[in-house]
Amino acid sequence: MSDRTTGDDAEESGPAPRPERGSGHRAAPDPFMQQVYPVREEKQDEIPAVTHIDGTGRLQAVGQDRNPAYHALISAFAEKTGTPVVLNTSFNENEPIVESPEQALDCFFRMVRGAVVVENTLVMRQPVETATSEDTGPQ
Repeated sequence: MSDRTTGDDAEESGPAPRPERGSGHRAAPDPFMQQVYPVREEKQDEIPAVTHIDGTGRLQAVGQDRNPAYHALISAFAEKTGTPVVLNTSFNENEPIVESPEQALDCFFRMVRGAVVVENTLVMRQPVETATSEDTGPQ
C-alpha cells in the first residue's frame, strides 16, 4: 500500500474491514461509510492507503449477513495477507456514484481502469494491439 490519503481521496475512499471482534482495525461499525473514525494507531502503518493524514478513516464494516460475497473476498484477502481490510472507494467519474450494472459499465468504459466486477461477472479491459502494415492490407 502507498501513502496516507489526503484531500478528495480521503472523502471518497476508505477501508472495508470485516466487523468481527479481534480484527483490530476498526474503531466503530458502520456499514455505509457515512462517518470518519480513528484508525487504531498500532494499525495505521499496516493500512496507510486508507488512513487519512490525521489518523482517521472512513470505515465500512462488512458483515457476512449483510454482504456475504464481499465478506468472503475480504476473508480471502485476509488469509493471503494477514490483513482483513481492503480499500473501498466510490465508483464514479465526476458524476453521482453509480447505482446500477448499466451505469457501472458505462462509467468503466469511460475511465482508465483495468477491470470491474459487476455482480458475479469480471469485466476486463483488453489491451489494444498496434496495427501493423500486414494487418491493414494494401495501402
